Amino acid sequence: MSAGAGLPQGIASGGRSGHAPPMTTADPVQLFAEIAELVRRFAPPGAVLERSSELTSDLSIDSVQAMDLVMEIEDRYGIDVPVNEIADLVTLGDLVDLVARQLAQRG
Repeated sequence: MSAGAGLPQGIASGGRSGHAPPMTTADPVQLFAEIAELVRRFAPPGAVLERSSELTSDLSIDSVQAMDLVMEIEDRYGIDVPVNEIADLVTLGDLVDLVARQLAQRG
């Protein structure tokens, strides 16, 4: 799968729900585990969640699920995921790396 073929373009970010304080995970292993747990709710039962798992082909995440997932990640971590970067996400590792970059920029 080529870059840009991961998630649909044009996924708008949603507003903050304010239900819980933003997470600030800096540990890459813990961050992967937390994001994998969020992704698991959208993936088929029994799907293997690894950094190399492709969001669309391996985990069957469609555009509506992708939008819901991005909004949950934004709310949980108190970040804004740039819409132009969403289209470049192909694997679960790409998603984790994007969240890590956003957390680092937020400081």
